[in-house]
Amino acid sequence: MPSTIASERISLAEYLQMQKEEVYSDLNRLGACQEFGPNPTDNQLWQHYIHSRRAEEMAGIHSDLNILGSSEVIGCDVMSLSFELREAVLTATYQFWQIICANQAAKNN
Repeated sequence: MPSTIASERISLAEYLQMQKEEVYSDLNRLGACQEFGPNPTDNQLWQHYIHSRRAEEMAGIHSDLNILGSSEVIGCDVMSLSFELREAVLTATYQFWQIICANQAAKNN
């Protein structure tokens, strides 16, 4: 399973900005409304983001291991891509890896 420690290749400012965008996204807001009721506070939005394990998933997506694996898959340094394309590749690679791990675990049980 990829490490859940975000890469040093992504600046802290950029990583925090990505997290803020996720926290204030419509999807997270919807989940927070379901968890806390209408008009969740900023703290409740952050709590839902953490409770739903999205913060952990974001760290995995932006880990050194996933950056390396994604770069291997596409045949170039994923960090050289535009922000939007890099995020799409990192997310897809991470999700694919999660499917592989789940299938392997199912085979072992």
